[in-house]
Amino acid sequence: MKNLIVSDITVRLVDGLYSLNDLHKAAGGEAKHQPSNFMRLDTTLALAAEISNENSQSSEVRSAYKIVTGGTNPGTYVCKELVYAYKMV
Repeated sequence: MKNLIVSDITVRLVDGLYSLNDLHKAAGGEAKHQPSNFMRLDTTLALAAEISNENSQSSEVRSAYKIVTGGTNPGTYVCKELVYAYKMV
């Protein structure tokens, strides 16, 4: 997969998941919209659980999100459905 470009910000992809940190930066970087705040919401956790449950029942086994705390690409990475949910918050 290729990285995306949004408002001159490269949105990294790791294991098919989009960097929420890069999307946050492209959207203006307001503190109230930090990825960590989004990932703590009950609605986000419920949606992620539903996506993971659906994926485990199909041939496509992948996580809805991944939090990377070290290495060369630290950050919060989410599937396309969680990108849409983040956009709506």
